[in-house]
Amino acid sequence: MLHTRRHFISIRPTLLGLATLACCQSLHGTMHLGPDWDGDNAVDAGSLPVSAQKVEKDDSNAVVIIRGELKGEEETGEGFASVGDYQDMYQVVIMNPGEFLISTTEPLGFSEFDSTLSVYDAEGRALLANEDAEDGLNPSRVGNTSTNGKFSITNPGVVYIAISGAGNRPRNVQGGSIFGWTQNSTDVVGPAFPAGQLPIDSWGGEELTGEYAIHLVAVGPVPSSCGVQNTEDCFVPHPTPFCADETCCELVCLQRPFCCEVSWDTSCAEAALIQCTPPPCNPACPGDLDYNGQVSGSDLAMILANWNGPGCTDINQDGVTNGGDLAIILAAWGTGCGTE
Repeated sequence: MLHTRRHFISIRPTLLGLATLACCQSLHGTMHLGPDWDGDNAVDAGSLPVSAQKVEKDDSNAVVIIRGELKGEEETGEGFASVGDYQDMYQVVIMNPGEFLISTTEPLGFSEFDSTLSVYDAEGRALLANEDAEDGLNPSRVGNTSTNGKFSITNPGVVYIAISGAGNRPRNVQGGSIFGWTQNSTDVVGPAFPAGQLPIDSWGGEELTGEYAIHLVAVGPVPSSCGVQNTEDCFVPHPTPFCADETCCELVCLQRPFCCEVSWDTSCAEAALIQCTPPPCNPACPGDLDYNGQVSGSDLAMILANWNGPGCTDINQDGVTNGGDLAIILAAWGTGCGTE
């Protein structure tokens, strides 16, 4: 990735600023409930999805604070590094889109520089971004909907969030700005068209440095693998990738990588029902494979999707899903549990 260095501004707080920062850092350390993440605890967070730092925890379903620092160009043994640290990107999980919020506003968030926050989908495409939370304030804030109401984050799952200096903006491979920035810096903006249809590839513009803390609401870490402590039931849709039964999880993700990369959605849960449940799926109502209380088209779809395969769709338990199981579905069509 190539950066064009236009301005190098190092923010040096005044005595009043240092006192304020110390106060706020104390608040950050004591006021928030839940875990935080130190973005500089290992390898520094990169600036693109391929180098983003995965916020990976196996003992929690929430991340409240991400702390880090944009360090700029650092001296190496051969002089100055050719690529500086002017953006940090993290991979996290949106647990509840309706409550999603990230900000560098006090008291839980802060930044030593005029920040910009941006959000990207699992493919690196633009979702939402903001430069200024309010007029005259340097911190940023992004919720689940753009200011003009045209763009919203509606699905849970893996996303990327990034922090950079104000005016330092993401671009696609063609050099186009992928967000639809306006003249009003307080606007939460959505993707630009058509540039925003391509994923982030580089950054350009003014480069700022300093420490920061991003406050997150309705955001969780990315589980490290199938079967770890904070994964959930394989048969129930949930925001995070992976599920609790390691064998079932690996079986489903072999056919549907999405389930271990983005989110364990309804299709993943249905695949688990088909591939991981011993027959029959629903002993109380054998034709109701998806437990919705009725034998219907969704059950037929599960039969056809697993034709000639084993698992819970083998209703008559003859070892394979075939015409015998289809006949049971059709005979019970429209009935519910306990209905003759």
